[in-house]
Amino acid sequence: MPVYLNKFLEPDYYDHDIVKTGERFKKVGVLRVKPVSILWKPPGARKFHVASLEEFQEWMKTKKQVDR
Repeated sequence: MPVYLNKFLEPDYYDHDIVKTGERFKKVGVLRVKPVSILWKPPGARKFHVASLEEFQEWMKTKKQVDR
């Protein structure tokens, strides 16, 4: 593969706004996904609550599965 002079950089994280659709899209919080962790921040908060991917994986394994 050739060496390029320029390239696009991937973002360090992705933010996803979570909204409640029944109330004029009222914001419920922000979910930030990073390569090593998942963070949650309720609306109006300054700091995120953090869970490592390992912690999140173990927590999700305890939840009931849903068929889609």
